Amino acid sequence: MKNFYLIFILAMVSGCSTTVKDPDETIMRINSHTVDCVGGVMEGKCLLVQEGDMIGSEDWEYFYFEDSIIGFEYEPGYIYSIVVKKTTIPDPPQDGSSIKYELVQIISKEKQ
Repeated sequence: MKNFYLIFILAMVSGCSTTVKDPDETIMRINSHTVDCVGGVMEGKCLLVQEGDMIGSEDWEYFYFEDSIIGFEYEPGYIYSIVVKKTTIPDPPQDGSSIKYELVQIISKEKQ
């Protein structure tokens, strides 16, 4: 009977793949708190994010709320691992991002 449960759990985990197959998609990690930041001439709040080799390190980059992730609702107090699709904007606004971010999947949401 234990083998049945082990096989069931392995089947469930293997069905929840977090491998990114689309070259325009990437995994981002989002910290549990925001920080004050200045983007251009505007002051505001920034998310702290990690991508690529930064994930799991002590290094975090600012991600301006104005450059929000479409479909993602940030809730303070949680660390997120998410998959986002990044699309280059051909003619971005002068004070805006040249990349559009869209949520593809929430991998995890951990209470801090």
